[in-house]
Amino acid sequence: MSIPEGLRSTPFSPRYPAGLQEWIDVYGFAVPLWVTDPESEYEAVRNRVGAIEYSMLFKWFVEGDDARGIVDAAVSRDIQRLPVGRIAYAVVVSDQGTMIDDVTVTVLADDLIVVAGGNPATEQIL
Repeated sequence: MSIPEGLRSTPFSPRYPAGLQEWIDVYGFAVPLWVTDPESEYEAVRNRVGAIEYSMLFKWFVEGDDARGIVDAAVSRDIQRLPVGRIAYAVVVSDQGTMIDDVTVTVLADDLIVVAGGNPATEQIL
């Protein structure tokens, strides 16, 4: 596998098949545009199951007794009822209600939540 010059590998890079030709730059990391062919990958993600690598996203660890409340106030989804061990998609919004980032929220424990997204400005909301 040949990662384009100037880009970094991800933790999943060793699992990519040899011969990949189409790469994109995601925050300085090399990520394949597709692994098999775009049509079958789209169909799988839409209708069955697929894998999408997000290891290069920014991650914020919200810890403490009010971790749920802090995250709940920053996103458009009810995090208070999300069970431990679950992950959910949410949108981070500004005080004016405009979208800042789309994120995943993972509840590792009642006092430890991981928020992962692509906009570094999310950190100021959390």
